[in-house]
Amino acid sequence: MTLRTRVTAAIVGPLVTLLVLVLLLQTRSVLAQRTQDVDDDLQTRAAALAGHIAHGEDGWIVDFEGGPGPAPEVTRDLLAWQVRVHPDGRVLEEHAPELLGKIVGLPDPTGEPGTWTRPVRVGGLQVVDRTVGDHATRAWTGLFLARVERGEEEMVRGLPPDLASPPTLQITVVRDLAPVRARTRALLGQIVLLGTLGTLAAFAIAQVLAGRLVRPLNDLARDAEAVRLPLDAAPLAPSNNGDEVDRLAHTLNHAFQRAQDSYARQARFTSDASHELRTPLSVIRSEVEVALRLGVADLTTREAFESVLHQVERMQATLDQLLCLARADRDGARTAGSVDLADVVRETVDTVRALSPSPPVALDVPDTLTVPADPAAVGMIVRNLLDNALRHTPSTGTVRVSLAVDGDSVRIRVEDDGEGIPAEHVAHVFERFHQVDPSRTGASAGLGLAIVETLAKVHGGTVHLDSEPGRGTRVEVRLPL
Repeated sequence: MTLRTRVTAAIVGPLVTLLVLVLLLQTRSVLAQRTQDVDDDLQTRAAALAGHIAHGEDGWIVDFEGGPGPAPEVTRDLLAWQVRVHPDGRVLEEHAPELLGKIVGLPDPTGEPGTWTRPVRVGGLQVVDRTVGDHATRAWTGLFLARVERGEEEMVRGLPPDLASPPTLQITVVRDLAPVRARTRALLGQIVLLGTLGTLAAFAIAQVLAGRLVRPLNDLARDAEAVRLPLDAAPLAPSNNGDEVDRLAHTLNHAFQRAQDSYARQARFTSDASHELRTPLSVIRSEVEVALRLGVADLTTREAFESVLHQVERMQATLDQLLCLARADRDGARTAGSVDLADVVRETVDTVRALSPSPPVALDVPDTLTVPADPAAVGMIVRNLLDNALRHTPSTGTVRVSLAVDGDSVRIRVEDDGEGIPAEHVAHVFERFHQVDPSRTGASAGLGLAIVETLAKVHGGTVHLDSEPGRGTRVEVRLPL
């Protein structure tokens, strides 16, 4: 997981959690408010029904103001309703009793009724959600004190002598919840939509903020990946604003400088040691060659001198390679003018053919091809590639050398059909002193391909190697034009 992803998650996580909590609370509040609104509306309808009924001298009076039933605004959206006397259960008026469901009588109200001029709800109430037929309904049942009328007057204080207790009505009203639930679902949909848009907005803002936070780190990482030794100056440009990225840039510069110091010491040691060893090796070689030219009668002694000469030549070749690496490490990307790469390749192949006529070397190069490079360096590249291919190709095989322009670079390709390189060694062949077969220490010091890669990089080029055990190896060096 990238740092930007972690920063985005750190920003979005709490925001989304808070948003979800707010939405849940809002949803709960909306549902509770809708339920309360429904109950308040049902109670209002029940009170309106109770207002049409009074207790007169001759009993109960149902007065719908001259009509066959209550006013339309009273029963609007009601599926069913019923008015019954409490507690005897006698039904005074009702509509669609089949949708009322089971009605349970409510307990008697307690306490003195006091004074009332219009229906007053008393005692407990009952609210039941049920499914009746195809309808999801809510049934509200409550008790109301009815108006008391004697003659032309409405009793407003106390009870007449003929009544032992206040006249009480039990009223049930039933409402279809489908329209309410549809409106609630629409509102909840809007809440969810707002929550989704809020989450997306939070994610987008977090992405922008995280991008701005990690952009300096990405720039620093890109610059650090491009650093190559030797250094000409501080490789990273700190912002000098004192923040964490600035501190990291200074820390990396110090680390690169320490690496540069160690690198320079190693290069100086390699160069100095190689120079110091060249003189005694040259003396030993001269003495041995003189002894062999003067003649050595004893066969064993002659073989010993020849072995010493061979080892001296090998050590001198290794020292030359070490000096080449030391100069490349020290001089970096310096090149000297331009060179006809085709001539260099042909001359190198001719020299190798003269020294080792088998296996044969097939050459495919243009008449001329000029590149900005150091002649000695590109000669060393070709010579090391050829030496490596010839060393691992049997006399019955073939080494193929080709040179061609490919886009904005020139490609040097050396192929052989020799023994190949095991897969586990391919990733290490460009390491210094790495040998695929450690038992063959006398054949090579393990520096050839390391020199090829170093010199190619010095010239801004690349090296790529493909190999398959038993089928051969192909090495391509690309140098910019």
